[in-house]
Amino acid sequence: MAHTAVNCFAREEANMYYIYSAIAGSVEIGIICWAITHGMSPAEIIGFGVAYQLGNLVPVPYQPTRKDGIASVVGCIALSAHILFGKSLFLEPFLLTTLISATLQAIRGGCKEGTVRWKKRLCRVIGFASAFLYRDCLVLCLTVVILVLIIGLNKIPDNQRQLSIPKANRTMILHQMHYFSYSYIMLYLSYRSFGNLLLTISSFVISWFTYLAVEPVLSKHDNNRWKKYLCVGHIGLGVALLNIYVLVQCSEPAYLVLWWLSGLGGGTVFCIRSVETKKQKGSINQQMWSWSENIGHIMGCLLALLWVSTTGYVEGTIVFAAILAFATVWSVCRKG
Repeated sequence: MAHTAVNCFAREEANMYYIYSAIAGSVEIGIICWAITHGMSPAEIIGFGVAYQLGNLVPVPYQPTRKDGIASVVGCIALSAHILFGKSLFLEPFLLTTLISATLQAIRGGCKEGTVRWKKRLCRVIGFASAFLYRDCLVLCLTVVILVLIIGLNKIPDNQRQLSIPKANRTMILHQMHYFSYSYIMLYLSYRSFGNLLLTISSFVISWFTYLAVEPVLSKHDNNRWKKYLCVGHIGLGVALLNIYVLVQCSEPAYLVLWWLSGLGGGTVFCIRSVETKKQKGSINQQMWSWSENIGHIMGCLLALLWVSTTGYVEGTIVFAAILAFATVWSVCRKG
């Protein structure tokens, strides 16, 4: 009886994690789509990506308390009211995105145990698909999100605040930098080319489905081959990105197909942990992994933001992404 109750509780916790993963995906891409369709500049669009990724610094390296979560939700309510009744262009939505993201991650961190990675990723993609709702209903969507956050506050561990910065992994940082230096910009470029938000979001979702398809297929093979898969995947990815760079400048629809297929190269990311563990002759713990991912997310966004802000040449971020994909291969093959 007690064992059954524990299993039911664990399933409930896991289901909450998946639900909040879907909400996180909707917020991340929803705010980007809102900014794109409301004529914001590429730098501002990337800025919202930075805002969301800053929230991902919870719970690694910063583990908040439940009181922090409550304070964050109060801040979300105040900012939402200001956006609704005041004149807000960038700062308030930026801060709101960061607070919502941080609170989401804190809640998810409290119910992560026993979850399955592919289910989490699938739920995130479902969230991405709902992003079009934010175009005309930003405050309504975020109000619903805030209500869901209030429901989940009790999942934030009621411990002391902790700030713990683990070591980072170079290869994972480079891989994540490659993706986040161009991913939000691809949404902007697609909408600029075709003026169709549904096509834009659909293309983004398709690229994630190809990404998700890689691990179930390749993970069945001997992990001695994974280094080869990782290198071939990222070289192909870099080549695809360079072709996207050429095609996107003349709005050739073919670049959408390459965008969809780019997930096949990016999907080999699952090989990194095994390859790096062998190379370093030691295990890589989850905190180190999460921290490396988070650093890569933020650095990739900041690289794109710096480039676009100083040059105005949006397409150049795709070249950076290609270079970083090749750099991932270099990092894997380099000793030490």
